[in-house]
Amino acid sequence: MATAAFDYKFLNGIVQNIFVVNPASIVTVNQSHGFDACHPPTVEEMQDWWDNSPYYVYNLYLGGSLFACDDEPLDPFWVQQVAGQGWEFILAWVGPQAPCTGYYEKMSSNPSVAYQEGRSEAEMAIDAADQLGILVDRVIYYDVEAYFGASSSCRNAVSSFINGWTDQLHESG
Repeated sequence: MATAAFDYKFLNGIVQNIFVVNPASIVTVNQSHGFDACHPPTVEEMQDWWDNSPYYVYNLYLGGSLFACDDEPLDPFWVQQVAGQGWEFILAWVGPQAPCTGYYEKMSSNPSVAYQEGRSEAEMAIDAADQLGILVDRVIYYDVEAYFGASSSCRNAVSSFINGWTDQLHESG
């Protein structure tokens, strides 16, 4: 990802000066090794990983209601510095899970409602990426955990949710 010093954007009702991590990014296929961590490494630790490991891609959790880590949210300065080291990112969001699971927060079993929930979750993920300065040409993955032996109604609800997620991402660019 290319980096730029800063840009101005209207976020949360106020004009903010933010780092823009990818002003001219492209979505790429990368066959490098990647990793994620519940607690993001420091900028210095990321440099050590870059220099001394086979990893060049970091799974960057943007958040979500079921994101299990209680760290302070990442900020655009961390993202900008780590991108400047050469890291590429996989963007991920962890929110409500399949209605037939034991998770405490589940998407609706009604496909029409689940679709709207998927759109809403996508909008929150887009806002989180914006806050980090990842503004354009981004792919954001939704982390749906396994739901083994699911009924067709459960699978249909999850499919509808993901369709809503995908439609909102496409409509938002």
